[in-house]
Amino acid sequence: MKKFLIFVLFILLINFVNAEDSVSFSILRDSYNIQETLQAELRLSVNLVNKVTESNFFLSDENNNVIPIALFLEDISKSYYFAYFNIPNLQPGAYNFEAKDIRYIDNADGLLKQYSIKKTFVILNQTSDTSSISISPGIILSNGKLELKNNLNPINITINAPPNANLSKVLFLMDKVLLDVKLLESNYNIEILYGNKKYIIPVLTNQKPQENVLILTPPKNSVIFLNSSLGKTFPKVINLNKNQSLRNPLYAKNVWNLPIYNLTIKITGDLKDILNLEENKVSSLDPNETTMYFVLINTSKYKKETYTGDLTIYSNQDILSSLTFNINLFNKLNLTNLTIKDEVRVINFTNYTNTPLPQDSNSPSSFIKIFLIVAVLIVAVYFIFRKKIKKEESFEEHFYRFKKP
Repeated sequence: MKKFLIFVLFILLINFVNAEDSVSFSILRDSYNIQETLQAELRLSVNLVNKVTESNFFLSDENNNVIPIALFLEDISKSYYFAYFNIPNLQPGAYNFEAKDIRYIDNADGLLKQYSIKKTFVILNQTSDTSSISISPGIILSNGKLELKNNLNPINITINAPPNANLSKVLFLMDKVLLDVKLLESNYNIEILYGNKKYIIPVLTNQKPQENVLILTPPKNSVIFLNSSLGKTFPKVINLNKNQSLRNPLYAKNVWNLPIYNLTIKITGDLKDILNLEENKVSSLDPNETTMYFVLINTSKYKKETYTGDLTIYSNQDILSSLTFNINLFNKLNLTNLTIKDEVRVINFTNYTNTPLPQDSNSPSSFIKIFLIVAVLIVAVYFIFRKKIKKEESFEEHFYRFKKP
């Protein structure tokens, strides 16, 4: 047993080392005053599954309470991200800045893994530290302005940079100053010194354009259509009145365990002659997330009684899901003959036909007996299934509830 535990610990340590080798996260200082600028770097040597965005970064206190921040994120390449934000007006103490849920494919074993790491820093007490300078931006990628803003008492600052950048100087900063920053032939740093603190601001001239992040192709049926009233599968036949224009929600749900990007719905067949979508594109859909589209059916375009076509969902150029269905148009639709559903089966009374019962036309008593037997059977079936059948709103009823006058 002891050897087994040692083996398990060894495997865990290997995975931890691999993660540390593949993903690194650092903040450029470990102490700040309020309104100073925290700079952080995320470096990766992995195949990302989903894009790193602002939503992957969190500021929290010692009790893991999340604190809202105005975060700026620069994706320099697929292996290098630079984040920065100004410290909010918080009480002195320890806080955490976290890079969370970085999903990637491990190069060693090909498995899907997730990485999160916290870095702790301290917010200083203003009675002991009376200097606070913020910078904007925290990293420079093109010719532009660098703003240095004094948030507390006036202070002397020193600016260091390569000679040909024409930035090096000593200033007495009372409010703020704007510096003209130029790109040189090679990358360089601007160093801002004040009190016992400093900023290092990268100026990147030869940064590579953002490379394509490895996004796994979603499988077929990873997105499903939902009936907006039942939240289940979408019906394949819709019955409507001809004299009504309708606007109704349609839902699509991501049932895959990863985000899906660049979703588009297209309409094919003669269905597109009467059916339109207010918006047919979604930039991304997280696992188990449902998005809503609004379907428009225009009565002025009715030319026949039945329209058939497909609703197809694409991710980029890949077909994820396709639904073929019909819209049947009636001069007057009888809403009492709608589908009744329960948990076991579907009973559609409009699909039943009347089957004549065998009878002796010359015997009134036989007719009466048969009538009574049928009546008793109908009553018995009604009471037996009354508790089992769960009446739910059909798609047609939902359409009429949302109809425009």
